Amino acid sequence: MTATIDGGSFSAVAIAAAYSGGIMGLGGTDSQGRTIGIGGQITAPGTYPIGPTSSANFSLTIGSASWQAAITVGSGTLTVTSISATGAKGTFQFIAGPVPGTTSSGNRNVTQGAFDVTF
Repeated sequence: MTATIDGGSFSAVAIAAAYSGGIMGLGGTDSQGRTIGIGGQITAPGTYPIGPTSSANFSLTIGSASWQAAITVGSGTLTVTSISATGAKGTFQFIAGPVPGTTSSGNRNVTQGAFDVTF
């Protein structure tokens, strides 16, 4: 998993991926301890925008600070180019808002995201 976070590069050194019952979950952590999470009900290749009609969601965690893009906060798009019982490939981008109760503030912009994972 790779991405750009607020203009700086992100390259996961540890990745966890699962797909069961049409629900996909991905998590990647880089060498700086930053973690990007992606989840949603993904049953076929396609584009899944953040919003009230989509289950796609994103998160970004840096230390004790967390940001999210989900149904009511943030924005973004998950594009799944292929998915099967054994893996998934695609791209993503999102603007995440701060999660209340954490040390986060302001929005975070994640662009040029890409993943190619095995389940």
